[in-house]
Amino acid sequence: MAMTYHNTNQKRLAELQPHVRDAAQKALAEAEKAGLDILVTQGLRTFAEQNELYAQGRTKPGKIVTNAKAGQSYHNFGLAFDFCLIENGKACWDVNSKWKQFVNICKKQGFEWGGDWTSFKDYPHFEMTGGLSLAQCRAKWPNGWKPTSTSTGTATTYVEMDELPLKKGHKDGFLKLVSKLQERLKVKVDGYFGATTEESVKMWQERHDENGNAVSIGKGLTADGIVGEKTWKALFGELPKIEYVEDYHAPFEIGSKGDAVKKIQNRLKINADGYYGVATARAVRTWQERHDADGNAVPVGKGLPATGVVDFTTWYALFPEEKPKEPAYEVVVDGEPVVTSAYDKYVLEAVQNAIKDNKAEKIEIQRIDYK
Repeated sequence: MAMTYHNTNQKRLAELQPHVRDAAQKALAEAEKAGLDILVTQGLRTFAEQNELYAQGRTKPGKIVTNAKAGQSYHNFGLAFDFCLIENGKACWDVNSKWKQFVNICKKQGFEWGGDWTSFKDYPHFEMTGGLSLAQCRAKWPNGWKPTSTSTGTATTYVEMDELPLKKGHKDGFLKLVSKLQERLKVKVDGYFGATTEESVKMWQERHDENGNAVSIGKGLTADGIVGEKTWKALFGELPKIEYVEDYHAPFEIGSKGDAVKKIQNRLKINADGYYGVATARAVRTWQERHDADGNAVPVGKGLPATGVVDFTTWYALFPEEKPKEPAYEVVVDGEPVVTSAYDKYVLEAVQNAIKDNKAEKIEIQRIDYK
């Protein structure tokens, strides 16, 4: 069954960033095969359009429909689209079985669904940010994403990606997946998935099977230049994984685990499994860009540096009740912090241990003053 608004959908998707557009088109194609009728209600939204929407219910007639000003929505950067179902020729906004079926299709293409959010559920919304915060988007595209005549072909901008599938237009995120791929393919390792990397992937795919064994050209994997789970596993023998290490003090970042990580996750109201993975880093980034050093809510982009890492500043912003009333110290041994936010007896103990180990070449004690 052909979709009722096929041409409208393609027109709206064409304005998105290339990797988002391609993934959305694949999702729609699969939905069409499944007999679903989908309408893309919103793709790219310019800054001017965003401000018009924000004015509704405030300085202009109508009900308030958004709290986001220009630059505060991923729609402004071509990284999101909204949809609804078409049933009996009319728009349907019920989150029914067909709606959930399309959600699953989009998730397979790498989209994040607004219906999974905890604080505000946006059921029609999908986004593919690659881990970019809104602050980073504004820095990259100060006036929003501008589709060009070339944007329907080759991607000219790159988005951080820490999850499969990897494709042209992606670049290294926390996990350096693109660099690992390039190193495996023996091409230039620059962390950017461009045309050269894509062509190398295609050549490898058509010459290797799903077990990574060499085969005759054309007898291998589907040579689409996209590194999904099957291609990655054929290349590396296993899917990407994070090596977690128990951490007891800041900084906490991808690869950290333990009760402190669980405490952070509980504060952010996300799944508290005690493992600091990509999802936790993304949640931290979002929180940082919306809160200042005292933990107060501020406009998006006016908060802490959105690094996705919980350093001391972020820790005490998250847990202001733990902020010390007196100076604390950080003991640095050969450039690596060994004790942080410590008081006198712990500083002395750390220095004594460093000397006892007879391995330290340089010991520094840095005072941390808290206001």
